[in-house]
Amino acid sequence: MIFLYGNGPKGLVELPPGSDVHAAAWIDLYCPTESQIAEVAALGVQVPSLADMEEIEISNRLYRDDGVDYMIVVLSGLSPDRLPVLSPVAMILAPQQLVTVRHHSPRPFETFAARADKSASGCASPAALFLGLIEEILGRQADHLEAAGRELDATGRHVFGPDATKKPDVLEQALSTIGAQGEVLSRVRLGLLTLERAMAYYSLSLDDRPDAKALRLHAKARQRDLQALEVHADFISSRLSFTT
Repeated sequence: MIFLYGNGPKGLVELPPGSDVHAAAWIDLYCPTESQIAEVAALGVQVPSLADMEEIEISNRLYRDDGVDYMIVVLSGLSPDRLPVLSPVAMILAPQQLVTVRHHSPRPFETFAARADKSASGCASPAALFLGLIEEILGRQADHLEAAGRELDATGRHVFGPDATKKPDVLEQALSTIGAQGEVLSRVRLGLLTLERAMAYYSLSLDDRPDAKALRLHAKARQRDLQALEVHADFISSRLSFTT
C-alpha cells in the first residue's frame, strides 16, 4: 500500500488514491507492491526490501546515496496479522519528500499525519517532517514505558502484600506480567538505540540544508527526549530486576 500526504492549511492531508507521488510531502509505503516501488523510484529513491533492511548490519543502517539520506530504525508494532512484532523501518530523506518504508504497523505512522501541524518542527520541509515523526514515535515509546511502570506498580502491590506467599496463583500471575513487561522493555530499548543512532546521523547531515539552524535546535530537543527515555527505561529495568 502507498499513503500520500501533502501540505494542507493545517499540517498534512491525505491525498486521493492515484495522486502523483511528486505532489506528496510524505510518502508512506506499507508492504509496497512492485508498481508502488517503481513510482517512488522515479523520485530517485531506492526502496529497500524487508530482506535488505533485516540483513543490513547495524553499522550500515545509516547512509547517503546520490543525495538521499537513508536511516533504518527498528520499531515495535503489529504485523499484517495483527500480532506484536519488532521490525525495521526505513526513513528516507529525499530532496522534496520524506519516504518511509515498513512491513508492519507501528502506531505513530497511523497517528502522525493528523497531528503533524502540532509538532515542534512543523511541516515545512522533509527534514522537519522527519523530526515531527520522530517526536510522535518518542511519544509512543514514552507511553509504553509509563504503561510498564503502572503494571509493575500493580504487580508489586500483589507480590509484596502481607499474604502474597499464601497465594501461589498471585505469584504465578506476577511472573507472567513481569515477563511480558520485560519483553516490552527490550523492544523499547532496542527502538531507542536505533533512533539515537538515526538522530546522530541526521544532526550531522544538516549542514547543507537551508533551515539547518532551526532544525538543529529541534534535533537537539529530540535527542534530549531520547536520553530522558533511556534513563526511564533503565529505571524500569531496575524495577523489573528487583521485582523478580
